[in-house]
Amino acid sequence: MRRLKAQAEKEQTLLEKDAADWAAAKGAPHHDADTGVQSASSEWSAEYGFVTRMILDDRVRIRLAEEQLRRARKQLGEQADGIEYAKRDIEIAAKRLSWRRQMEQALVRRQSMLMRRISSDGASYDTGALSDDNRDDLMRISDLRAEFIAELQKSGYIDDQNAHLADDLLVQDILLPRLRIDGEVRASDRHSTGGRREYHQNVSELRTRIYPSYNIDGNWHAIGMFEAKKNFGDRDDHVFQFDRYYLEGMIGAAKLTIGTSSSFMANGNVYDSKFKGLRICGGQPVVYTFEYGKANDADQTWDLSADYEQPLYGLGAGFYQFVDGRDRFDRIVPGTQSIAMLRAHRLMGDFDAGIMLLYGRDRGHDGTGYVLSLLNGTEKSWIRHNRNWWLNYYYQPYETYYQHTMNGTADIMRKYGGMKGIGIGYSYTVAPDLLWNIEYYHLNELDGGKNSNTIWTALTYYFKNYED
Repeated sequence: MRRLKAQAEKEQTLLEKDAADWAAAKGAPHHDADTGVQSASSEWSAEYGFVTRMILDDRVRIRLAEEQLRRARKQLGEQADGIEYAKRDIEIAAKRLSWRRQMEQALVRRQSMLMRRISSDGASYDTGALSDDNRDDLMRISDLRAEFIAELQKSGYIDDQNAHLADDLLVQDILLPRLRIDGEVRASDRHSTGGRREYHQNVSELRTRIYPSYNIDGNWHAIGMFEAKKNFGDRDDHVFQFDRYYLEGMIGAAKLTIGTSSSFMANGNVYDSKFKGLRICGGQPVVYTFEYGKANDADQTWDLSADYEQPLYGLGAGFYQFVDGRDRFDRIVPGTQSIAMLRAHRLMGDFDAGIMLLYGRDRGHDGTGYVLSLLNGTEKSWIRHNRNWWLNYYYQPYETYYQHTMNGTADIMRKYGGMKGIGIGYSYTVAPDLLWNIEYYHLNELDGGKNSNTIWTALTYYFKNYED
């Protein structure tokens, strides 16, 4: 399957080049004031080639969406039980097919407009766009996608969109095992120094995680995680545990998760670890998520968030509460910590810039913080030589986080009022399913005045018992 994907990528690249060359040959010559040379517009020709490639990709995915809809209708006629799920699948498949067709049509309009530009030297051309009064929201979004298709492809948005428009509904000829196994083996090293003894840490770790997912009835899945871990250096120990076990399935248009899973609150800037309870997620275009249960060492945890994502920007808000959990000195004592969050991000060319505002109150004390972020690319462990990096600046009093996602010393610094500083990370796909990461953090205490430096690196190999 991987060899066929590589061959398809090669053929698509050749198609893009041939289409660009053909468009350049059809173009009207124009006069370059600097060189005096008559030539066709290379930029428009290159975009014409790329849009042609993406039209082909969209048409293939339309065929897959048509097959998904056909399969969903067939299942409705065959099933005696679970009819509500089959009806739901038909509704989802029909909506996805409609979206796919509109997005493909927008690319065709863009392709025609580019050819008119090339042929007329851009002196005068009709964009072919409909007036805003005649366009619905989906058509506007489709036209924006067509206009910025190259930037969206570089940012990883197109891959994410394709995954979203294909998940849960299978094409009949793609048979997945009832028991799917995903896994990873990771070797990592973490080295920290700083102004306090507790910041001096040297830990190497070898970790294996196995994620089984059993398809119970086509909707509900039983999912788990086995973990085996061996530490070296300052901590020389080993762990084997069955750490995650939960059920996940759709109830109407909402996804329900119940059991012991993981929670990633506010992009991990509030909490990132084990969560025992239930999660309900649904909504379009605003996605709402509600969780209720227990986080690490807290008797009761609940949170509610809303996220609105568009091709070029995103907005979000959330509220998180931890009852009778750990205080700033890492003691489990009665009391409540509550955190509110607002966030926004904007795609600007190859970069995604974001800001997150946080307000927290912990046992009568409050604090206001923020996180600034800049991303370039997305992590893709299946694409050889893929690269991406991120840069964050944190200013977070201890009231604004409970257990941070970073590999730096943020959690230790809670007792010293919280932390501020930078974090930077880089990832590189050495080979398909083999990913190298490196991260660096320079953090300062908000109250104590001491600082710490952390460098963390890891090499991870991913594997599974099925093909996508």
